[in-house]
Formats: sequence, C-alpha cells, structure tokens
Amino acid sequence: MTVLATYKAHVTPKYDTVLPFRMVVACICALVFVAGSVVVTYFNYRIEVLMLYLSSLCFIIGAVVYIDTYMKWHCAEETVSVQHEMLVIERRKCLFGRRKEIPLSAIRKVETYYDSSGHRPETLRVVYSNTAYRFGICLSDARRDALGRKVMELAQRYV
Repeated sequence: MTVLATYKAHVTPKYDTVLPFRMVVACICALVFVAGSVVVTYFNYRIEVLMLYLSSLCFIIGAVVYIDTYMKWHCAEETVSVQHEMLVIERRKCLFGRRKEIPLSAIRKVETYYDSSGHRPETLRVVYSNTAYRFGICLSDARRDALGRKVMELAQRYV
C-alpha cells in the first residue's frame, strides 16, 4: 500500500457561515410545515397524518444530508492510496464515510472540480469508465495540483 496523500478538512472562512445558516433555515421551514400539518390534521385526520409522516421523513433526510456536508467541511479526513493497482480513496469522520476503489487502468483524467455554490468541499474529480468521482476535501491549489499529477502519472503507468 502506497499512501499518496492524507488530508483533513478545515474551516474555510468564505463558506464558514453558509452551511449552518442553511441548516437553520431548513429546520425552521420544516418545523413550520410540520406545525401546519398538525393544525390541518385537526380538521382532516387521515390525509394529514400521512402528510405529517412524509414531511417528518423529508426533514430527517434533509437534516442528515446537511449535517454530513457540514462535517465534510469541518472534520472529515481523506486518505488517497494505491493498493493492488487500484486507486483507493477513503473518507472518515463524517456521517457517510466512504471507501472508493478505482482501477488505475480505467482512469482517463483527473481535473479540478469547482463548485461555485459552496455546497461541496471536494476539489478534484477523477474521470474513469464514463463515470466521475469527486474527492480532495479542502485542498489548497498547490496540493490539489500535486495530487492530480501523482494520480495521472500512476494511471499512465498502468495503461
């Protein structure tokens, strides 16, 4: 196993208040919707109980997704390594931790990933077998370019 890079997420001043603000707004909207469902339930029981359960489920799913995104920005760790001719990307310390294995021979290119909305902390995208995968949480420009070059050199070696 050859470790190419290990890096941790960090607070980015540009987006530090964006996600918590969005989480608060989403929670308030969901609570207003649930409260409205409860009030209407008083008048029409059957239909609104179903609406209450569905809105609660949507609220829980949305909250989990926002919490995972927040954790990616602030506490996630990612390790990029090569194991048995596979590029292995492991993400830990977030709700949806992940281990992705990509054959080096299938990699077509590694490119910079820009997310203008500020939702995703990933900075690189590897394109392989008509699929793309984002990784490189909170990397600086120099580290992102160096990691992209290393991955492409290894991919060209295994073609």
